[in-house]
Parts: sequence; structure tokens; C-alpha cells
Amino acid sequence: MRNITKPAAFFAIALAAFAASAGAQDYGSRGNLEASATDAERAEIEALYQRFIPYIDRARTELTMVKETVAYAEARGFREWDPALRRVNPGDRFYAINRDRTMLLWVVGSEPLASRLSSRADEVR
Repeated sequence: MRNITKPAAFFAIALAAFAASAGAQDYGSRGNLEASATDAERAEIEALYQRFIPYIDRARTELTMVKETVAYAEARGFREWDPALRRVNPGDRFYAINRDRTMLLWVVGSEPLASRLSSRADEVR
């Protein structure tokens, strides 16, 4: 029996978990959105693609993505979060940046946070 070091054992377990999860994700079973879309929906999807292309051209890394998203957000009423701010009103829009590579955007609501929280996380690679 071979003597397996802890890092090697960890790597083997991680590799096995990755292989198992890769087989479990069957994205093809969801079907093709375009195939099931109406002509009007296809036109809307194409318009979204065309609006998104210039953004992706300018935001090729996480640093430029944050810079471009800040400009986009500020044009739509978001402002940088100030931790010293003690009073916010429903509808206020804020963003926070973490080391110029990630950011969080949120809109203040009127209900308690515990009753309704909606979040969205995306990763740019």
C-alpha cells in the first residue's frame, strides 16, 4: 500500500469531487432558450446582446469591469457607500468596492432585511 501525503490525498479527493460534480451538471437538459423563444423574444435577446458587446469590449478584466460598472451605476443614480452614513431612505442606491476587483450594488427597501433579501452574484473571468 502506498503512503499518500496529506496534500496528495486532499488533491485526490478534490479531483474526485470535481469529476463527480461535473457529471451531475446537465445543462443541456434545460434546452436552448433561442429554440423556444418567439420572434419578438429573439429580437429582444439580440438587442440585449448588442448592448452588452461594447461593455465586454471595455471590461476585459475584473479591474476594468469595476470601473465600467461604477460609471454605469452612477449614471443610474447609485452612489458610493459611506459607512459613516447613519440614515438611509427607501429607494436609495449604493455601491461598495472591494480592492478594485469586486463590487456590491444595492437598493434600500422599505421592508426589514430579514423579511426579504434578494441577491445576485456573478463572476467575471
